[in-house]
Amino acid sequence: MKEILPNSPHQIGDEFIEVLRVSQSVEVPGKMALFIRPEISDEPTAWWGLLLVDIARHVANAYAALEPQNENVYSTVLKGIREWFDMEWDYPTDTPQGDWENTEMATDNNTQNVNNAIP
Repeated sequence: MKEILPNSPHQIGDEFIEVLRVSQSVEVPGKMALFIRPEISDEPTAWWGLLLVDIARHVANAYAALEPQNENVYSTVLKGIREWFDMEWDYPTDTPQGDWENTEMATDNNTQNVNNAIP
């Protein structure tokens, strides 16, 4: 069954565009489908670096919200994400595979190009 996270109407507005979508296989650990808009910034290394760190912090916040009685959850999760990030960076468990295609993504007001990783 395909599960899609809903958009939050009070957080998504006309000033936002989708830049990253990741779907994880429920049958094959580590298999993902990525939809990326790489041309979002003139300084991609800074922009994507900041985005990845912000995502890690949001993930830690989400886990902390699941266990509000445990004040260590946020720091423990964030530390673990960083450790695994560094480990995967230094010793990759796999090599990203798949083809990239430039497709158009429909939005409410227009159509924008998006790069899709095809597993």
